[in-house]
Amino acid sequence: MPIEDVYKQIAEFAREGGARRVTLFGSRARGTNLPKSDIIKGSYALYDFVDETTWLSMLRDRNTIMRIYDEAKELELVNAIIEDYIPAFQRLKEGLDARYGELLLAKG
Repeated sequence: MPIEDVYKQIAEFAREGGARRVTLFGSRARGTNLPKSDIIKGSYALYDFVDETTWLSMLRDRNTIMRIYDEAKELELVNAIIEDYIPAFQRLKEGLDARYGELLLAKG
C-alpha cells in the first residue's frame, strides 16, 4: 500500500475518533523511516490517555525480560508492573471505552 494511502487512513481514523490533530514527526517527517518506524509513537499524539514514557518502558521491559538474571532487577520489574503497567492498561481501557464504547459494544 502506498504511504500516501496509509496517511489518508490515519487521518480518517483520527477524525472518526475525535482527534483534534495528527502530528507527523521523527523519521517519517525526516523521510528516513523504515517500514515500521514511528507507528507506536503515533498513538501517543492521538490518545491523551496513553502515557508515552510508560508504554515505551513496557516495550523495553518486554524485550529485556528474558535476559534478567538479577533478583533485584526482577523485583524492580514486578514493582513496575504493579505500580505502572497495570494502571496504564486500566487507563487505556477506560479511555477506549469512553471514546469508542458504543462502537466496541456494537461489534462485540
